[in-house]
Amino acid sequence: MKNVKQLGGSIWGDIRRIDGVLHTRYVYHYVLLLIVAIIVFLFGQSFYTDKVYKNYQADDSVEFRIVRNMKYNMSFEAQDSSLSSFRLKVNSDRTRLSSSDKVHVVIYDSEDNKIYEDDTYLYNADRNYVKVDVDGLSLEKGEWYYIRFSFPEMARNSLLVLDTHKVNSFGEAIQYAQDVDENGDPLSLDMSIGFKNVANINYYYGTLNWFSLVLHLVLFGVALSLLFVKKLMASTVFRNFYRLIVLPVFIYLAAEVMNIEKERPLNFLYPLSRKTAFVVLTILLLLSALILLFHMITGKGTAASLIVGIPFLTLAFVNHTKLVMRGDSFMPWDLMSAGIAVKTGSTYYFHVTSNFIAGILMFIAIMLLIRLTDTPYIKFSSQRASMMAFSTASVLLILVSTVFNTKLLDRLNIYYEVNPPIQSYNENGTYMAFLMHLNNLGAKSGNSNSPETYNDMIYRYTGMASSMDLDSRVNGGSVRPNVICIMSEAYADLTEIRDFETSEPVMPYFDSLKDECMYGDIAVSIFGGGTCNTEFEFLTGYSMAYLLPGSSVYTFYVNNDIDALPSIYSDNGYRTVALHSFDGDWWDRREKYPLLGFDEFYTRDDFGPDAQYVRRYISDLETFHKITDIYDESEEPLFLFCVTMQNHADFADHYDNMAYDIHLTDLAPDDGSSYYYAENYLSLIRESDDALEYLIEYLRDSDEPTIVCFFGDHCPTLDPGFYEELLQTDLGGITLEESVPIYQTPYFIWANYDLSAGGTTIATTAGNHGLTSPNFLGQTVLDLSGIDSPDSRSCLRVLQQEIGAISSLGVFDSDGVLHTDTTYFDEDTQGALEDYATIQYGLIYLSGSDTAAVPAETNEEEES
Repeated sequence: MKNVKQLGGSIWGDIRRIDGVLHTRYVYHYVLLLIVAIIVFLFGQSFYTDKVYKNYQADDSVEFRIVRNMKYNMSFEAQDSSLSSFRLKVNSDRTRLSSSDKVHVVIYDSEDNKIYEDDTYLYNADRNYVKVDVDGLSLEKGEWYYIRFSFPEMARNSLLVLDTHKVNSFGEAIQYAQDVDENGDPLSLDMSIGFKNVANINYYYGTLNWFSLVLHLVLFGVALSLLFVKKLMASTVFRNFYRLIVLPVFIYLAAEVMNIEKERPLNFLYPLSRKTAFVVLTILLLLSALILLFHMITGKGTAASLIVGIPFLTLAFVNHTKLVMRGDSFMPWDLMSAGIAVKTGSTYYFHVTSNFIAGILMFIAIMLLIRLTDTPYIKFSSQRASMMAFSTASVLLILVSTVFNTKLLDRLNIYYEVNPPIQSYNENGTYMAFLMHLNNLGAKSGNSNSPETYNDMIYRYTGMASSMDLDSRVNGGSVRPNVICIMSEAYADLTEIRDFETSEPVMPYFDSLKDECMYGDIAVSIFGGGTCNTEFEFLTGYSMAYLLPGSSVYTFYVNNDIDALPSIYSDNGYRTVALHSFDGDWWDRREKYPLLGFDEFYTRDDFGPDAQYVRRYISDLETFHKITDIYDESEEPLFLFCVTMQNHADFADHYDNMAYDIHLTDLAPDDGSSYYYAENYLSLIRESDDALEYLIEYLRDSDEPTIVCFFGDHCPTLDPGFYEELLQTDLGGITLEESVPIYQTPYFIWANYDLSAGGTTIATTAGNHGLTSPNFLGQTVLDLSGIDSPDSRSCLRVLQQEIGAISSLGVFDSDGVLHTDTTYFDEDTQGALEDYATIQYGLIYLSGSDTAAVPAETNEEEES
């Protein structure tokens, strides 16, 4: 033992001597300089901004109509040397496009050299322009360039109406003829001259913002140069102040460079505005106050720096990891589902990015700064106690007066809404966004949340439902059908976002079934994960619009018996079964399902050793065989809710046990590779389609009346750039309106008997029934199966007649258009929405005395 102790002491002594040499010879200093130089080199684009040039006046607008196979040529004079993109202004009111419509764009220089060629999608319902990204195309300032648009890939009925203006083209035509003559260009000179229509275009040139660059370089330069001033660094007081001022900046920037969606991570002081100053100073002051607080608690500045720095840096790395693997930001309520995250993490693919490497470098830089600002231990004294009290008060004051001051945040127009989460992280920085999202932890309710209020509302809406004759929607007669509801993991029809071609059909049976069933889309509140959210809405009739999308809803909101679908069916003599072909403990299902009214719960453990797997999960076909087994053995009417697992992320690899190998034939990344995740995902969906055919055809031959409701829980997380290709927008800056397509999944309701025979007023004809949401879809199934709803669902039933759908994104009208501001709707509908929130709050938090959920101060998230 003595020898071990001596050896340890010897090793520690050697480390201290080496550390002393590296310190005194400025090795640490130069390594720190090198790291900062590398970071600036990696993210030099941070100091570029887009300068916009227009070729039209504000009041210029002449319509120019373009249809299939038309061609359109125009020219422009380069205003700078790097063209980022350009946007053609579109008359969106008159334009009629298909999601698959494209324009082929070719740009030539004056010598007819082709310098750019690519296809761009035309359709985007939320834009009045067509954006063409040319990715920093190099131009010669002052030179003329020619753009040739062709439209061979427009649908026959599509119409693109451009906003244009009249220009005199005499001079341009003469110059063009001279260019042709000088270069021997064989292009025809048979062109009209005179006045012509020119598309209204905004040109975006990437230009270096010298002011921002110099400002930040001076800041970094001064901070680092001070480390070389020996007299200053010899002062304990100076090192303490240096730590409090500079270290928070590095901790802040570490999170920004690891945000893969942030375009300009180093440009944290620009634009110079009150909003920027507020956001940056809040976090820097908070970090400084925390370091000071723990310095006073521990007496050691180094210990304080590590205590504060490591958790914040961990948050930055976790956020980066989730962005890479799932495509969305790390939220406060994710902490509550850490166990699920560990399980799920193995099913997602992480790849090293330049941002991750930058994060490692920033971590090293921060450790070096902590070492260089090390100070002696401070003995406890009244002065230290006073500073401890001061720093504690400072931390609380900063949090209360800024982060949790929602009125101030709203006044400064600082975005902290739940959706889209990436927007708040990009606008406000990782740390500020994470802390501000703590404001979203409480469930939303109406103006009053007393038990009397929500009970009175339920009574009032019960009367309204009766006066509106909503019971006529409930099928009558003696038929008591079996009801099978299937939530298919990550099931989505990606061609609904934008049409594309594949090597073979992806959903042939689903598509054929549309001729004999009710189908449409549901507006879900989650993307990429958080499966339990969609099933929670479907089963309970509640909406995530007033809760925490992505959170572990069963953990938070199910702590007492709920009038959920299984409970209602059970009260009506049904056998209620839940089936999930994976771990039954995920999302606390095993514990919480009985509170929803499920009598039985079958999980992965109930499948035999010979169960068929696709990749690492029980196949949909095997799962549907289990459904038919349960179906056949049931003596009483059956309500069965199934959550599949076959199509769970990630989709990085193609397995030998996959039956299909589908490829995209008209979509590929710019580097010439393939969207492998998307192709593997589509191959899995085809297997789901085969399984669906087995189930429906089996039930078609059954003599027992049966309803099947099938829907997807959320869109999948796929290749980087794939959704950008479909949406034609950067996910890092996507708006709520632009994100709508990736928050929708398909559904259908099918029966092996005539659903209208019971006299329901619900339109049961086969066809597209438009957009709904999971809470409304569950209610529709309940009505079609002839089961009366409890009074607690009356407001839901009334609201279903007023709007099309509701989700965490907002409220959709009957035409499926999203409205984030409910003042679009009439006062009665606005009132119903507010009452719905109040009733939901009451049912979750106030129903029962001891068993109701406690309004949480903390919350969470993850996947199936």
